[in-house]
Amino acid sequence: YKVGFNGIYSSLSAMKIAYLPMVLLFVFITLILGNLNMKKLFDGIKHIVGFWKLFKYYMLSWAVGSFVPGKIGEYSIVYFLRKEKITIGERSAVSTID
Repeated sequence: YKVGFNGIYSSLSAMKIAYLPMVLLFVFITLILGNLNMKKLFDGIKHIVGFWKLFKYYMLSWAVGSFVPGKIGEYSIVYFLRKEKITIGERSAVSTID
């Protein structure tokens, strides 16, 4: 609201397009490494969640965490993993350790 659409547009138009693939690559690598960390923590408990399924949940919780103050939204992975056979205590513990 404070920046406005014109400010966002002028910032994006001033950015060099050649940097965009590099930025997306670094974001993707960061997400993969964070997911790998979460996968290793869950593997210490149970070998239930697959890497790519966990990656989907991890990306969703990362996106929620980007919009919620204090990154507290990253705890939403506890909610997203409710369908898996992992107790809420285990999900909360792994999310806190991560």
